[in-house]
Amino acid sequence: MAKNLPENVKDESEEKQKAAVKNAYQVLRSFSFAVNSIAIDDKEVPKFFIPADFEAELKEVLTS
Repeated sequence: MAKNLPENVKDESEEKQKAAVKNAYQVLRSFSFAVNSIAIDDKEVPKFFIPADFEAELKEVLTS
């Protein structure tokens, strides 16, 4: 998924920009699930939330 993220989509078509956003979201969800799967042993707990350790950093990256 990370390979599908273009380096610079600012000058690309709207279709490519939408695809880049979708791929970035998939990478973020995969990252969140992987980190939470390692950190949380309970199988009943949802794992698709932003890990608290990375929340501030991710917010900064996503808002800049």
